[in-house]
Amino acid sequence: MSTIKELTKLSNDKELDITYPIELKNKDGNIVYYEDVDGSWIKYKYDDEGLLVYSEDSKGEVIGFNETEDINLFESLSYLGFNVMIIE
Repeated sequence: MSTIKELTKLSNDKELDITYPIELKNKDGNIVYYEDVDGSWIKYKYDDEGLLVYSEDSKGEVIGFNETEDINLFESLSYLGFNVMIIE
């Protein structure tokens, strides 16, 4: 899979000015793609209820979650190694 940096490279070999990290979200606000400045990335898939059911990263690690498990986004991102904090 190509990184965002590779996909946005212009035909004259110039690059767009991209601010990292990159987070792409679906219409429900769930992160579906995350890329860091070092080129590492993670993509996510969710079920119809918005529960994380699958992730894959640039190292080739694939994690499938049981669709019936009660895993919310906060717990899922924590499980995948993100330092997640809730700010109120």
